Amino acid sequence: MSGAGDVEAIDLGYVVARAMRFYGWTYWEALDTPVQAFWMLHRNIDRLSAEEDLRALENTAVATRASPDMVEAYEAERRNRLGTVAIERPVFDRDGLNALRSMTRTV
Repeated sequence: MSGAGDVEAIDLGYVVARAMRFYGWTYWEALDTPVQAFWMLHRNIDRLSAEEDLRALENTAVATRASPDMVEAYEAERRNRLGTVAIERPVFDRDGLNALRSMTRTV
């Protein structure tokens, strides 16, 4: 579906199955998607797949011919691109501290 001209025929079974597989939809989720949104998402499957393929190619290239310094720099760049998803605040374990204290008293 490159949008290069009028469409004469569509294998709708394939198109729906492809979107279901890529997006992890059930049959009914695919059919419940508004038509314009469905086609927009379907058009992006190849684009998103290409992005994943390029990333896999980069990973393979780095893994097969990289020095340890290159691997470390590559990993740092990937982690930088990931960004911070969540920051967890540590929970103080008072019971654990008391258990440790009681262990030191018995020695």
